[in-house]
Amino acid sequence: MLSYHRGVINLLLDSGADVNKRVDNSTHLLNLLDRAVLFDHLGQTMLLLLQHGANVDDADSRGRTALIMASEMNSTGDMLKLLLSFESNINRQDVSGKTALHHAIERGMSENLRILIDSGADVNLITKDGLSPIHQCMKYSMHGQGLTMLLDNGADVNMEDEAGNNVLMAALHIGCSTGLIERLITARADVNHRNKEGLTPLMLVSQRSPNLEIYKILLEAHADIKRVAGTERNRKTALSILLNTHGLDEIRNAEFLLDHGATSVFINPEILHRAIILGEENLVGKLILKGLPSANIRFRRRLTAWRSRYLSPLSVALLMEKTHLVHYFLDIAFLTESDIPTLSRNASVLDTIFSFNERCFPLVQEISSRPLALSTLSFIKISAALGTDDREEKVSATQLPMILQERLLFRTKPLPV
Repeated sequence: MLSYHRGVINLLLDSGADVNKRVDNSTHLLNLLDRAVLFDHLGQTMLLLLQHGANVDDADSRGRTALIMASEMNSTGDMLKLLLSFESNINRQDVSGKTALHHAIERGMSENLRILIDSGADVNLITKDGLSPIHQCMKYSMHGQGLTMLLDNGADVNMEDEAGNNVLMAALHIGCSTGLIERLITARADVNHRNKEGLTPLMLVSQRSPNLEIYKILLEAHADIKRVAGTERNRKTALSILLNTHGLDEIRNAEFLLDHGATSVFINPEILHRAIILGEENLVGKLILKGLPSANIRFRRRLTAWRSRYLSPLSVALLMEKTHLVHYFLDIAFLTESDIPTLSRNASVLDTIFSFNERCFPLVQEISSRPLALSTLSFIKISAALGTDDREEKVSATQLPMILQERLLFRTKPLPV
């Protein structure tokens, strides 16, 4: 029945043509929608086929019914209503698990979406890829009326996609607006949800596109800034992800997180050394006060003043003539064992420092003018023994008086302004 004239179609049907005959795994009703551009009176022809017993839920090789096909097309609202009046299964899924609702979202057909929702479409059915309709909205940037309709009709914002992301995290993946984040939180999106990698929304912001306003929104909604993700050997927090991924390009965001309860655990010690070199003293002080211990780091090239490529924070501050930081590190004993020769006026170290930067030599002479006290040497040894990993837990396990524990965590004095 390949005629495109309604009168001829009617005559053939009245003469006993099989309205449900399949040709190339398709039916006349499906062909009608597949070749809709060739029909002048598509809706009337569809009604004619349905009145003659066309099976409204027959599907093609991809599992698409007439309703699914119509949902993808513009200006087909009346046809959707017609198919639904003949009891088409509104929640029928194609071979990929998509319903008419998914297809309408995929093609950006907001009017079709409204009709389907008003007719009782399930707003939480998921595809074989684990996408619910609201996840489809995120994927295809349908953030306006379509999203509002889904939220107003019970779409679950905490359903997970195949990566374990809820809708808030899916939105963060695509780099959404602050307004959208606020809408999803208002709809009760879990701001502490973990995906299959263990990441939270805050961590995703740090990983993908740090944004101060989004940090503020999430924290105001009680996102847990201290949550830890990762394996035993690669643990991370929102702050450590931010600094370890983006380095000192994100200083202001890092300081904001530190000011709002983040700790310095799991941060690469190299970040502190870079901050010293760049003169970011405010960040240096906050990182130390929030738990970043003193550690030697390996520079890619050997600095003349040290035979080793491994430098302590004090060594870097000396070489960069950061007098304020040098005195602060000494005041709180933020030192490593490699600092002992420098502070003990080791002749070889003094000679090489002078050859590298003679301007810092008076500072070195000043800080090494007195022998190191036994208490300071003992403190350095104990601090080195505690190491950098799980330092707070190790310090707590010593059961030392709290004032000594605070000293070993370098929390007793903030960096003087």
